[in-house]
Amino acid sequence: MLEELRCRIGDLSLLQQPPERQFLNFAWPCLENRVARGKEVLTDHVAEIEELIRNSERPRRSMLRFVCPDAYRGIRKAAASIECEPWSQMAVEQYFILDHNQHAAEALAHGVPSKVVDLCMVNMATITAFRHSVWETVRTTSGSKGWVVNPLSLPLKARMLVAMHGRVAVDILRPDILARSRLKETDYDGE
Repeated sequence: MLEELRCRIGDLSLLQQPPERQFLNFAWPCLENRVARGKEVLTDHVAEIEELIRNSERPRRSMLRFVCPDAYRGIRKAAASIECEPWSQMAVEQYFILDHNQHAAEALAHGVPSKVVDLCMVNMATITAFRHSVWETVRTTSGSKGWVVNPLSLPLKARMLVAMHGRVAVDILRPDILARSRLKETDYDGE
């Protein structure tokens, strides 16, 4: 599956947004975990990020580098591996959609608790229904039923394929990704 997705990198998202915004959408669900692990995140930056999320604005690169240094190192490494600029949609997608979970697994090996690592995993899921103020999903990587929240106010609809970071919908992906990959989409009857 990864090889099939690699040929599409830079063209996986249906959302037309600057790479800095796409980076923030993927990275901000981990900020709470970063604070919980004792990593420094300035109160001013937290307020700025909340405002950026609320207003769907483009963040400053310098702030993203400071607040999300691990993710920034990840996109730099991803960019070098595919020979593109770090602040490009290609690098952001390469890191968060294809490489991120490998880094999460490495964190587990370095003693980060499994509950924290689980919250930091990026998965693809199909939206099935809206109930109880959350979107229910089927995780296409495992077929298990689950749920996802939409604090970014993405224009979600049933049958959309989304990237989710933990339980947060962070991007809407091209629907043909599943058809071109070995991922299985589990049928969901809505019950």
